[in-house]
Amino acid sequence: MPVIFSVQINGDTVSPTAFAVEISSGEIVTPLCATLRPALESLEQRTVLLIGPFSPGDSLPVSVEIVEQLEDVDGNSLLGVKGEEVTALAAGPSLVFAERFAPDNSGLEGECPEQTAQAVQLTWEGGVTGPGGADLAEAQRTAVSVLLDNGNSVHPLALADDDPDNHVIACIAEASPAVSVSVAAGFFHDPGDDANPETGINVVSKMSE
Repeated sequence: MPVIFSVQINGDTVSPTAFAVEISSGEIVTPLCATLRPALESLEQRTVLLIGPFSPGDSLPVSVEIVEQLEDVDGNSLLGVKGEEVTALAAGPSLVFAERFAPDNSGLEGECPEQTAQAVQLTWEGGVTGPGGADLAEAQRTAVSVLLDNGNSVHPLALADDDPDNHVIACIAEASPAVSVSVAAGFFHDPGDDANPETGINVVSKMSE
């Protein structure tokens, strides 16, 4: 079960006992394993993958709480943070976060084509690919629409960082700042091959305007 944070996580503080997963039977389950893998690149590190018996019988996870010390990369404690938005296993992936960077930002070197003016890192609820585990391709690129500050909507020039984690880079040729991103339903698939619903998210800028 991937747990996604709005901040980057200090991997040295990640441990299974820091997480308490409440399931619908009322039981509290401690994960068997907790890891930042595979989303370990310098601009990622915000998704903790939990592995454990979270669905015994007919029970389902309903919340996750931080019950021991867990820190973000700035040293801030996340103790007591609780999330109650749990996506059903059969549901397809949705966008949960989007950050705008300069294309030459550290961690993005070589990801986007030369004519890229800005890069938006899209964070999904879980790992995404094309259908059946295929690489992201033209169908996925044109399913992504980016609303710019000037009112225009454009498709990315390219999609980069095409590995099977939950981050995808949208490389954008236009210089007008990206404001929000929307994705048409049915193009991005999770590891269970469930396709995404229509989804959208506002963009947080990490650029100096």
